[in-house]
Amino acid sequence: MIEKLIGKIIDKLLIAEIIGKLLSPKIIKKIVRDIKDSIYGENFLKPTENLLGFHGDQYLMNLVNFFLLESSNYVETGARRGVTLKYVADGYKHLNLFSCEPNEEYFSIAEMKLKSDNKCKIYNEKSQSFIPKILDEMDLNNLTFFFLDAHGKGYKWPLRQEIEQITERLNRAIILIDDFKVPNNPQYEHDVYDGQECKISFIKDKLNSNRKYKFIYPKYKIQTSNYKHFTGYIIILMGINVEEMNIPRQLFENFSITKK
Repeated sequence: MIEKLIGKIIDKLLIAEIIGKLLSPKIIKKIVRDIKDSIYGENFLKPTENLLGFHGDQYLMNLVNFFLLESSNYVETGARRGVTLKYVADGYKHLNLFSCEPNEEYFSIAEMKLKSDNKCKIYNEKSQSFIPKILDEMDLNNLTFFFLDAHGKGYKWPLRQEIEQITERLNRAIILIDDFKVPNNPQYEHDVYDGQECKISFIKDKLNSNRKYKFIYPKYKIQTSNYKHFTGYIIILMGINVEEMNIPRQLFENFSITKK
């Protein structure tokens, strides 16, 4: 079995190398997908990945669960390999899902993972153009959960523009920003790159001043993820009364909530 698999991979690599100049980009991309599918299987998961979303943080997942149950749409920027997207798609069938990933390789992986889900749309583009397009398609009266994760190292972040686009168009929304600085909790890692620091002062002036906000930060000291260190984040509730959601009060014991 292993010998046949290796032989199949080598054959395709040799063919691509010998006549690569004669192949169209579309055919080359298909060969690459076939090879990766042979290695990683239908779910396209690397051995170090699993199907736990939101980097496996149990406290975060418990709280997000209630927010997703109350939402009609899930919008994600920075799908990468589609692990969290797949987790949400499998667990929350009532949601319409939209995601974007500008990296072609990651996009192909995520697209294959979600190929059987007809309620999920993935776009191979940057979030700056993706978000306005999606907002034009959606009923803006329905509650949308946003997961903003299109920031990292090596490029200018779209985060400020994402926040502006969302808060200008919508009256209410739930916005989860990953890799965010948690005040007074240095054990939580956050993104910093080229003068950009993922923290509240970086986005504050892009929040529509005509809206009311609640900021939710983690404050727990116990690491609940089995495969990732403490990762900071913020959940921004815009125009939402938490009390009306009937969320168990004990879920908020591990979080701090401030108002703006």
